[in-house]
Amino acid sequence: DIKGAKTALKPLYDRLMRERDIQKGLQGGKARALSALDDLMNAPDSAPLSTVDAALGDLKAMARADIPELRTQGQSIAAEAVKMLERLGGMCSMR
Repeated sequence: DIKGAKTALKPLYDRLMRERDIQKGLQGGKARALSALDDLMNAPDSAPLSTVDAALGDLKAMARADIPELRTQGQSIAAEAVKMLERLGGMCSMR
């Protein structure tokens, strides 16, 4: 059940969607983060583990940085999404 995760991620997702609409598209890390979030947001509330796992894997891969303080905007967005998901019941963990 990912309904709680979708609710928590909606403000972040909406912010990226507005930014995409204003700028007529996103590029780089932000575009990849939005794509991964879009997969989660448009999945059924009871999504197969493979769907959730793929989106989370994408977000975790994007969030990784040798020095977290030097993350790009896209990496920061992905890290924020992963943290939200962690708070919602340990669905994933950053490694």
